[in-house]
Amino acid sequence: SMLSQSENIQNVKKWKDWAWYIGFDEALVTTPREEGLVASHGSLLGPPFINEGGGENFFGVLGKSAIITPPKNSRRMLPGTKREVVMRLARNLGIAVLENEIPLSELEALAAAAFSGTWTGFEGIRLIYDEHHPINPGKELLVCYDPNDLVRLLHREYEAITKGGKLASAENEAVRRGIRTPILTL
Repeated sequence: SMLSQSENIQNVKKWKDWAWYIGFDEALVTTPREEGLVASHGSLLGPPFINEGGGENFFGVLGKSAIITPPKNSRRMLPGTKREVVMRLARNLGIAVLENEIPLSELEALAAAAFSGTWTGFEGIRLIYDEHHPINPGKELLVCYDPNDLVRLLHREYEAITKGGKLASAENEAVRRGIRTPILTL
């Protein structure tokens, strides 16, 4: 049966802890899109699709003018308030935003990749590694990304709205006002 959101959060925490244990910063969570049973005796039933990181939302870069992120759904991933911020920033910068399923097998076709989250902000991903590649059993998956201009632009814009600074798009001033809350310190 499908996992509840709280069960999903617990599983993501385990995957993130495992990633740290073996020397990585984060886990990339994937699942088949069939309902019900997703694994039997260690074999996946159906191709895996990207969900999210261990507390962050995933973005892929398509070419030089578009980003793709898995569609928001209530049972497979958290909605991601920072995901929505990144999507607004991108649209205001004239970057196309696609919400589509991303098969794990398509990682190598992406120009770049990034995570967004409360603690992460918007950061590029340098390397994705899977020693048990479900698409090509017996073959490792290793994808290396160079930060590209689109990831750098979104990172700078995200930093400008959260920490202050010059915005590349005047339309993003409304995004900045929407997320910045004055804090009274005594």
